[in-house]
Amino acid sequence: EEPAFVRAASRPARRGFSIVFGGGTLLLVLLAATQLAVIFRSELLTRWPETRPVLVQLCQAFSCTLGWPTQPDQLAVIGSELQAIPGTDVLELTAVIRNRAGFTQALPALEVTLSDTLNRPVARKVFTPADYLTAAGEPSSRIDEGLGAGADMTIRVFFETRGVQAAGFLVYPFYI
Repeated sequence: EEPAFVRAASRPARRGFSIVFGGGTLLLVLLAATQLAVIFRSELLTRWPETRPVLVQLCQAFSCTLGWPTQPDQLAVIGSELQAIPGTDVLELTAVIRNRAGFTQALPALEVTLSDTLNRPVARKVFTPADYLTAAGEPSSRIDEGLGAGADMTIRVFFETRGVQAAGFLVYPFYI
């Protein structure tokens, strides 16, 4: 007759227990991957823009927001012009902003600084994307499209400068 430890070793192992642990482990790995995708959604969007639809659905499920990445050092003002409208205190600003990044970015805000003859600031005005899109007659839903990789955007806004004597100006794109 065989000892009890030999008989116990020769019996087949129960499979049900390992299936439960295997399934639980797989579920936890998927949950961790989903959580990491939500946490690092901007980085994922920067590297793989085609993941945007999946990330939008994840953010709806987890009540988060998904905006385009913001790297202001990848924005450049490649042209700007400021003209006075004759007979008024209104100025017209036209600026062309280029996204030098290899990915779509959020639309930037624009700071316009007017300066005097000694290059001292005399007035500042910030235009948000909603401001300059409304001024151009574009829908505010255009904000969700962002500024494409390598794309240029022409921004045209009018603003009043009652009593300001400006000799120069500076346009600076940034993110709020």
